[in-house]
Amino acid sequence: NNPPFASDTQVFSGSIDWERAFFNLEDYNGTVKFRFIFGSDGATAEEGWYIDDIAIVEPNVFLEPPANLYAENINANEIELNWEQPSTQPVNYNIYRRNNPNNPYEFLANTSEIFYLDTGLSYGIYYYVVTAVYEEGESSFSNPAQAYSGSVNSDENIVQSVYEVELFNNYPNPFNPSTTISYSLKEYSKVTLEIYNIKGQKVRTLVRENQPSGHHKVVWNGKDNNNRCVASGIYFSIFDVDDNNGDYTSVKKMLLLK
Repeated sequence: NNPPFASDTQVFSGSIDWERAFFNLEDYNGTVKFRFIFGSDGATAEEGWYIDDIAIVEPNVFLEPPANLYAENINANEIELNWEQPSTQPVNYNIYRRNNPNNPYEFLANTSEIFYLDTGLSYGIYYYVVTAVYEEGESSFSNPAQAYSGSVNSDENIVQSVYEVELFNNYPNPFNPSTTISYSLKEYSKVTLEIYNIKGQKVRTLVRENQPSGHHKVVWNGKDNNNRCVASGIYFSIFDVDDNNGDYTSVKKMLLLK
């Protein structure tokens, strides 16, 4: 099939987090139709796109949700959540969780802070969203976030390792001016994480050291090794790990938009 874009149009590659979009309908009467056109390159053959959580609200009663929700496994059975406060201060926040992407989110907790520690978790991957609660009501969901958790084996009194060598998709993506790159290590390893441009030229070395097992993250601020801001465009994070199981390499595509 012929793609719906010109040959030089930038499109997404790989798994991209939810992106919230707002449409002002004040200038329209009657029926309004929306047409969405999505595009990606041939780097992935996984499932495509979803449109979800559609709501029609009055402009003066829009309830802004939290932004940039991030989940991180900090201990074997604990996941820490962090998010940004909306421009209008809410009364508090509701946190929702699920451990299966095919199930609906269930209410987990309520807090007045912009962080939450989810404890007592068993082995698995957990998915989260957060809403802002105002006097007028509850906002829609924030962006989703996910993290792995392990569990303690009480019989043997040891912690079961849930870590595998893996480079995760950076967040946010697209980004401006910075993005967070996360990865996990199964054991103590020699790690190299570098940024390359679309021409194959090395832009920045973020990590080149030995690191322990576990979950790690590093922020790229959109600058090269000479501390100069790079131009908008496609970049690649190249992750290389050398451990007792051999050599592991993974590449993720990132999009810097200014």
